[in-house]
Amino acid sequence: MLRNLKSSRPSTFQVIAVLAVTCSAVVAFTKFDNAFTYTHESLRLALGILMWLALFVGLIRPDHGVRSRSVWYGLRWIVGTARVILIYYNIYTRLHAYMVMRGMRLQTLQTLFSIRLGFIGLMYLPQDRRMLYCSRSRIFDDWDRNVQLSKL
Repeated sequence: MLRNLKSSRPSTFQVIAVLAVTCSAVVAFTKFDNAFTYTHESLRLALGILMWLALFVGLIRPDHGVRSRSVWYGLRWIVGTARVILIYYNIYTRLHAYMVMRGMRLQTLQTLFSIRLGFIGLMYLPQDRRMLYCSRSRIFDDWDRNVQLSKL
């Protein structure tokens, strides 16, 4: 069964983000040449579709304990991961297109962006497991305390 939409209401920030991306996509389609001759133009369209797909998948979240919850979670994870990967790939293809169009070398910019991407990955990946590590450390702290009390 679907949850009540009022309880799964997105935050104000998420609504503003979806509206901002949608407005920028509308402006891009009306102002720029949309021949889709470059890879980054096609990726822009795919990212817009994935953004709306993530919104709709988030709105149809099933209740806890329902068998379809794991399927929903997997779909939500795949859509979110695909968006992040496509965003970074799109940035690299745009940098390459800019380099080809302008005839400039952007090796330094690409290197700095790669370092930033690696830093973000190293910073955010451990946060996924932070609660697990915290709960394990509490378990080991309790175990150490019990061992010390048993020695008395």
